[in-house]
Amino acid sequence: MTMNLRRIVFFIAFLSIISSTNVVYAQCAMCKATVEKGESPKASLQQRARGLNNGILYMMVVPYLLAGLIGFLWYKSSKKERERKNEIQRIIRRKMSSMQGGQNI
Repeated sequence: MTMNLRRIVFFIAFLSIISSTNVVYAQCAMCKATVEKGESPKASLQQRARGLNNGILYMMVVPYLLAGLIGFLWYKSSKKERERKNEIQRIIRRKMSSMQGGQNI
């Protein structure tokens, strides 16, 4: 991918993220309305708010865990591939050095 194409893709992704912020604000308003709604005692409102906060934290953690898992698996895969390439290079070097050593005798 050329550098200009990467910039264009990044710019489009950035604009799509920025344009979707209205949805995020709507969710915050919904949470606020849920906490404020109802005619229950103050302790019950605090429990409801605590439950919503825990739910928000739970929803925030899941994408980060998934991204971390994908990153870890990608790292392990690339490490195995790198080790395999290094082993092939070692074998080729040994064969080449033995072939060169045999010719000099």
